[in-house]
Amino acid sequence: MSKPTDRAPDFIDKRKLNWGDTDSARMAYTGRFLDFVVEAVEHWFDEFFGLDWYDLNENMGFGTPFRHVELEFRDKLTPRDIVETELRITRVTRTTISFDILSYGNSKTLGRRLCFTGKCTIVFVKFDTEKSAAIPNEFREKLKAAGFTD
Repeated sequence: MSKPTDRAPDFIDKRKLNWGDTDSARMAYTGRFLDFVVEAVEHWFDEFFGLDWYDLNENMGFGTPFRHVELEFRDKLTPRDIVETELRITRVTRTTISFDILSYGNSKTLGRRLCFTGKCTIVFVKFDTEKSAAIPNEFREKLKAAGFTD
């Protein structure tokens, strides 16, 4: 498999790191890094499929919990940073979508630097059965049209 940097990102989520995201050391609290990933995947989902997670839950009866997440920390994030989280789709199965993650901090004082990397997988779950379920056909067609599935 290729490295995440071998191709352009499929989506970039940008957000300002806020003071409330930090701990007493004045850098991003470790627990917030996963929030940045969840937010990026949710924003990708809304942009790519044109449907946010609330509508997916409320109107289609699906959830997309994370089945797997791994993060490796490389550098600090501070309240001066814009967090740029890049997502690359690495695998689509019948029920899951997997991503590689590269997240950068960008500030005037520290410049742009890789702050964490990772991987995550979301799984489609039907609420009425509480079991994994096939990715809805309309989503699968969009994934296929974009070259993410066979």
